[in-house]
Amino acid sequence: MSTAIPARIFTFTSVEVYLTPENEKIVEWNVNSRFEFKTSTVVFHVEIARAAGEWTRISTVPIQDTCVFLDTDQHRCGIDSDIYYRVVADDGTCEYPSYPAHTMGEMPRRDRVLARDILRKEYLRMRKTSAGTLGQLLRRREHGVKCTSCVDFDLDEPIGSFCTECYGTGFKRGYYNAIPYYMDVELSRSQKDVREPMGLQDNQSKLARCVAFPRISTYDIWVHTSANMRFVIREVSSAAEMRSIPLVYRVQIRPLPGSDIVYQVPMDQTENVPVDCEADTESGWRQGIAHDEVF
Repeated sequence: MSTAIPARIFTFTSVEVYLTPENEKIVEWNVNSRFEFKTSTVVFHVEIARAAGEWTRISTVPIQDTCVFLDTDQHRCGIDSDIYYRVVADDGTCEYPSYPAHTMGEMPRRDRVLARDILRKEYLRMRKTSAGTLGQLLRRREHGVKCTSCVDFDLDEPIGSFCTECYGTGFKRGYYNAIPYYMDVELSRSQKDVREPMGLQDNQSKLARCVAFPRISTYDIWVHTSANMRFVIREVSSAAEMRSIPLVYRVQIRPLPGSDIVYQVPMDQTENVPVDCEADTESGWRQGIAHDEVF
């Protein structure tokens, strides 16, 4: 009788790199919620390398309270763009590198040019016309320190939606720091329904269009700052794609009542995390690919 080997839980579920119309690179990552760090204080670093080359750390300070990094430097590369990125999680005792991510996946140069032009036109339409509304995006935390105030020990799920520590997400601080984010709010829908014991309810929603950088998920929050309103993102679909990579989203957003705990989420929750990082930036290329140790 053979013994089953437990599946290995990797630190990151995804690391992706996108190009902006200004030829800047956005590095975005997601941490596996099942991965257990040795401490509750986790920061991130971003590194860059040529194909099969050595890794160089480009983030000047430890990254915290966000899962997005903007690389504004221009790096020389060949016609096929041989630049790769990876993210390193650091809990103060160990470092956990992600697998390398190529800019917009393995997209050929011709498709990258077309994708960049689509994004450029979307950004121009949002910024230069009255179509776009500049707000703030609050991305919901899906990993981190579990909330001790409302998370049920047995179910491992939050049991209250009015917790001021996690704001109903189950993770302390609930959401990442807000980032500027344009929305083209198109249509409004009203669907009235009678529900017990609340009586008549009007489930209003709006359709909106937005650029898919950074990527968003259901239950993220978009803040209409000038109107002091907060909307929950309920549906996300692609309005434009290139080789299965989303470029433009079509989303459904619903306004939240003023009594919702989400209105208490601050735009900035940064805390000072004194971590002395001594990373091995000279580690080999293969050592950073999805934790594979044998090739």
